[in-house]
Amino acid sequence: MAITDYISASTLQAEGWVNVADAEQMFEKLDKSYLAARGYTDASRLAGIRISLNQAAGVVGISTTTLGSYANLGYIQVGDDGKVSLLDALAFDYAAAKRKELDNKRRMKLR
Repeated sequence: MAITDYISASTLQAEGWVNVADAEQMFEKLDKSYLAARGYTDASRLAGIRISLNQAAGVVGISTTTLGSYANLGYIQVGDDGKVSLLDALAFDYAAAKRKELDNKRRMKLR
């Protein structure tokens, strides 16, 4: 017999339990000190900081032209001012983007 057969979902939720299918609610219930103890930090305040494409390339560790190419492909957003969010630059996964583009090129050759 499932626990929800005799304890309602709303009662469980009121006690702090959430269903794993509700990722947003799970994140809200997650203790921030638990994350901090495991090396995570809240980087949301970096989202408002805009840096040049050249500086972003330095953060990522690739050339400005290479980052510009990936920006043109939609992997990173460049604003009308020619700048990108520092948080986007920190989150940009060059290796994954490169793999994806190589896979796309291979698929194009096979067609």
